[in-house]
Amino acid sequence: MVPGTHSGRPLPAGWRWVRLGEVAAVISGQHILESDYNQNARGIGYLTGPADFGVTKPAITKWTEKPRVLCEPIDVLVTVKGAGVGKIDLSPDVPVAIGRQLMAVRGHHDSIDRMFLFSFLITCLDYFQKNAMGATVPGLSRDDLEMLNFPLPPLSEQRRIAAVLREQMAAVEKARAAAQDRLEAAARLPDAFMEQCFEGADAAAWPRISMAEVCKIVAAQVDPKLPELRDLPHVNGENIESGTGRMFGIKSAAEDRMTSGKYLFEPPVVLYSKLRPYLRKAVAADFRGLCSADMYPLEFDDNRVEPHFALWVLLSRSFTEYAISESQRARMPKLNRDQLFGWKFPVPLLAVQRRVIAYINQQMQTAQLAIASLREELQTIEALPAALLHRAFNGEM
Repeated sequence: MVPGTHSGRPLPAGWRWVRLGEVAAVISGQHILESDYNQNARGIGYLTGPADFGVTKPAITKWTEKPRVLCEPIDVLVTVKGAGVGKIDLSPDVPVAIGRQLMAVRGHHDSIDRMFLFSFLITCLDYFQKNAMGATVPGLSRDDLEMLNFPLPPLSEQRRIAAVLREQMAAVEKARAAAQDRLEAAARLPDAFMEQCFEGADAAAWPRISMAEVCKIVAAQVDPKLPELRDLPHVNGENIESGTGRMFGIKSAAEDRMTSGKYLFEPPVVLYSKLRPYLRKAVAADFRGLCSADMYPLEFDDNRVEPHFALWVLLSRSFTEYAISESQRARMPKLNRDQLFGWKFPVPLLAVQRRVIAYINQQMQTAQLAIASLREELQTIEALPAALLHRAFNGEM
């Protein structure tokens, strides 16, 4: 079905095509100024847009002395102007005024079930957003709503379909919430693995040394436009996944159109983003390349620290908390070199470090597979409402 046009699609027996304006009133909102209201006064409340749904503001007495556009508890609200155009919601439980960003759709009581109408309007979101006109503020007209093609079954059938949809949507929401909880739990696993390694009983017995004892920055800033450098891989914070030590979307300096000075690094190196440490962006690089000046290319003493062990240390909760507390002193959260090199961390023998690296890598891979599977499950669940609504308005429910 294409809203606003004759689709020609056959309907089940007893259904018929109508224009929405034939079976519902479309009521435009009115311009509302905040200066007209007093938050401490009693009176009729008002809504001005989608951000206000569920929040009814009080109006001053003088406001109630003038006729205003009110929506009723039987209405369905449509956002018709601004960034939230096409958003659908049920009107509040009490009459409220509506601003011009909204329209109220009030079905004829003898032919339209409110929840059936509400569900139908949700299916029109894409149509509303594509057809909103206006160069600066996109908007819908009353005609856009009144001319919608509406598949109208008998009232008893509308109520039956609305009840089935409510039940199915509740089941979908329950499944979505459960999947979201499992996804959030899986996303916490990597931190739990690192905490187990760096804050457990074994780590308490390891000697603690400062970064300054085993780490240095020797990379020099270079011109990325030079012919011998422009084709090298270029790494910046946007190429590093938060908290996982993974890179993506790496391009050459030329492809990224780099012109300002960059660090030239040699492998093996750990790249740490010094800006906004709470983002936890670090990666071990086994290739020669360029990195942003907002990153530290860290070279570790390979007789004492494995680079990948250092990577997980920099992504650990304890280091991140330290980096956040230190960087908050600056206007822009940034960890300076002295703060970085002053950090002390537990360092076991190299053989133990390699076992820690292997364990974390294995557990991270397991966690990432679980996260990917749960995201796919969540996407499937989130697609169900649209599929259920499609079935409902095709007479298949």
